[in-house]
Amino acid sequence: MASSSSSSSSSTTTPTTFDITRHSHCRYNPLKDDWVLVSPQRLNRPWQGKVENSEKNAAKESENNNKDDESLNKSPEKANPLCPGAVRTSNGIRNPNYEHTYVFENDFPALLPTVPDPSNKDDDILFQCHAARGVCKVICFHPDSNLTLPRMTLDDIKHVVNTWIDVYNELIKKYAWIQIFENRGDIMGCSSKFIFKDTDHDRHNEIDPHPHCQVWATDFLPNEARVKHRTQYEYKQKRDNKNIMLMDYISKELKLNERIVIENDHWLVLVPYWAVWPYETMLLPKRHVLRLNELNDDEKQSLAITMKQLLIKYDNLFETSFPYSMGWHCAPTAKYLDEDCQYWQLHASYYPPLVRSATIKKFMVGYEMLAQAQRDITPEYAAQTLKQLSDTRCLEYQKIFDYKKKKRLRSFCTNNDIQQDIGRLGDETILNNNNYEKIVDKTFLLFSQTSSSSSLFDSLSIDSILLNRLVSSLLTFIFECAKYDLNDANILSKFEEYNLTLKQRQQYFIEKYRQYIKIIQIYLNEKTIEYDRLIDINWRLNLHLKTNQSDRIVQPNYFLTLKKRLQYTKNIEDIQFQCTPENLQELVEKLKEAAHCLERFTTTPTTTKTK
Repeated sequence: MASSSSSSSSSTTTPTTFDITRHSHCRYNPLKDDWVLVSPQRLNRPWQGKVENSEKNAAKESENNNKDDESLNKSPEKANPLCPGAVRTSNGIRNPNYEHTYVFENDFPALLPTVPDPSNKDDDILFQCHAARGVCKVICFHPDSNLTLPRMTLDDIKHVVNTWIDVYNELIKKYAWIQIFENRGDIMGCSSKFIFKDTDHDRHNEIDPHPHCQVWATDFLPNEARVKHRTQYEYKQKRDNKNIMLMDYISKELKLNERIVIENDHWLVLVPYWAVWPYETMLLPKRHVLRLNELNDDEKQSLAITMKQLLIKYDNLFETSFPYSMGWHCAPTAKYLDEDCQYWQLHASYYPPLVRSATIKKFMVGYEMLAQAQRDITPEYAAQTLKQLSDTRCLEYQKIFDYKKKKRLRSFCTNNDIQQDIGRLGDETILNNNNYEKIVDKTFLLFSQTSSSSSLFDSLSIDSILLNRLVSSLLTFIFECAKYDLNDANILSKFEEYNLTLKQRQQYFIEKYRQYIKIIQIYLNEKTIEYDRLIDINWRLNLHLKTNQSDRIVQPNYFLTLKKRLQYTKNIEDIQFQCTPENLQELVEKLKEAAHCLERFTTTPTTTKTK
């Protein structure tokens, strides 16, 4: 059961007069037929999320960091107001020492439960306004600030799911819409990143956002809910009340099997046909379910598994803690509980902004803001990319194997000439599209060419010196892609890094690479010396309970599985062992030491002493 707090930052007395500067309200936009929620009471909310610094602000921040600022907390525990036992400075309330989830009312809510109606709300169609009543709650996922959902155990995630349902049941009779949502990552506006002063090292440290989500419940249907309520109703009405939109959609997506990312007995994850964000996904139960509290025990357990798999895939896509906004949409509640809402289907949506790498984000600007949504990669491509990623481990958090990641990023095409040549392949002033495609085609043909390769490029009207350079560099790039098993997203990231940014050319290369990858791997096996290769790591934390008559001791123990591919084959072999946290730490230190030695060997130029 979740720990909870009934504290509220709002006044318990009911105001009698509406004040536009103090009360939450909605304003109508007659041009777009939608509403805007205005929350003037949140102006005092502290912001510690993503801030775009100007040079002046950056200099000021650097200056402040050198001062002994007593307003900064001096320990991570005190700096994070969401930690168990921490005191939230906004209201002086101390959090309980919670062990799983913890629920409390937002200290700076966007909605207030008691707001009087505006006196002139219906006077003018161009200036419509209504009171926005509701509550805002925060749900901490776990007492450990370092854990995100994909890193949590299935039991911990099940606690989150059960807490969602508990809070939902608490609000269901009073509020028409209950919006559960999570903003993960500072670029998605997550404002729970905290700073503390490390007096031992005379510096300021940042703490990652504490894992949490929010619940906003309103006495009205917001824009998204209002539209989905109407469209699902109209779909059923036009089909003699026999068809449910999202159930029909699930059935057709299962038959097509073009955009499915994860499927099990109870849940389906897919990239919607109409997806806007690059790697947007929708999570739906296969059974007809209207609301979150209708899930049975098997579906809740399966939901925990499915969410963990999806979020691990997200983290593995660009090997980073993947930012996103997600939320649940259920049939409306309160007065709608007495109405027929059978046309609804429960679903969650994930909206991640990253598009080509961990640092390249899609912005909804220009045409998207002023005309309509636009995307580059197709939903089918996004689904296949996510589907092929591992869903059993988080690459970003396998700290023991940081060296493997660093080695790949550092050694991949480190030659500046090669990087420049790859950039030239994307330069339209050097190569037109026709010549680019011919170079790519003929370079890949080298892997299957039995006769002399010198005649392959005779038909190209390009300077021979430049042509030789481009082909040589492209060959090296192809070898590196195959050698390090880069997926499509990794290749696109490399293209962006080397300034080959033309999307048509990127996609053309990837299509050819997919076509020839097996031939290239056979070629590499024949021409190179290969060793057993570590390809995957899984780990599990077991807690062993030791008891006697007077004491109980919980002893942690790690169970690790190293998966390796045997040399010159595709045969996979598992190496399994158990170790204590002390053993694991010792292993980490030895690997770090080995990594440092190898880095010095590979990065330090050989010098010759002259006498």
